Amino acid sequence: MSDIETVIVIIAALVAVTVVVTLLVSTSKGRNGRR
Repeated sequence: MSDIETVIVIIAALVAVTVVVTLLVSTSKGRNGRR
């Protein structure tokens, strides 16, 4: 694995975690009435 691929994997993992946490928080609090 090259350094670029490693960075891409790390960024993808961070983005995935951020999205999941955001969805969980918005679901439990229910503040945002988007969806």
